[in-house]
Amino acid sequence: MKKIKRGLYITAGVLAVILCIFLYSSLSSNNAFLVAIFLFLAMAIVGLSLAILFKGKFNKNRNVMNSHTMVDSIQRVFKVVTAEGHYTDIIDFKDTKVSLPLFSSTKKALIIVKAKVQMGYDFSKLQWEWDEEAKTLKLKKVPKPEILSVHPEITYYNMENGLFNKFGNEDLNKIQTQCIRHIRESALKSDLPTLAAQQATLLIKELGYTNQWQIEGMKKLEHSADVG
Repeated sequence: MKKIKRGLYITAGVLAVILCIFLYSSLSSNNAFLVAIFLFLAMAIVGLSLAILFKGKFNKNRNVMNSHTMVDSIQRVFKVVTAEGHYTDIIDFKDTKVSLPLFSSTKKALIIVKAKVQMGYDFSKLQWEWDEEAKTLKLKKVPKPEILSVHPEITYYNMENGLFNKFGNEDLNKIQTQCIRHIRESALKSDLPTLAAQQATLLIKELGYTNQWQIEGMKKLEHSADVG
């Protein structure tokens, strides 16, 4: 589309120059003032046409972005996800600010949170003993399953600002923190910890069966999600 417009502009400019030359040749012997005006118009049209023609070649933007990544720490971890849950939370948010004894301003929003919660074990916290001769793995202390990650998607609906009480970045950050905390609490109260313990038990049993090990203390792992 831009090329078509540019071609039309150039064509119009050329036709205008031809017209000016024709008028110049017709009036050159009669009126010197009109001749000067037509010459000026012809030069202006040629200059405008050239400017449009070469605009894209000389008008270039330069965007330079410098990035410096710093590695704070790298460490080995042995965290295994054994269960995953998806949660939806609907929050009716209201915040009222009282500016004067008889005047208040309320901001409110409907918030829908959809989150994926992954739960499993940090096996670096597991205490065990290995009997080489008997090929027996003894589980001495098993940690509770823990939330390893939360991936929330927060959507705001019907956001309304009060007259003197408006949403800001700080408010949105606080809301996000509260939503994630509430999702974590809901996940811990659900069947997700029990499912994580069951899956971890199957994993350890499969590991022992594959390597022909005897595993003692499996009850500790099976009941690691129990409260208390």
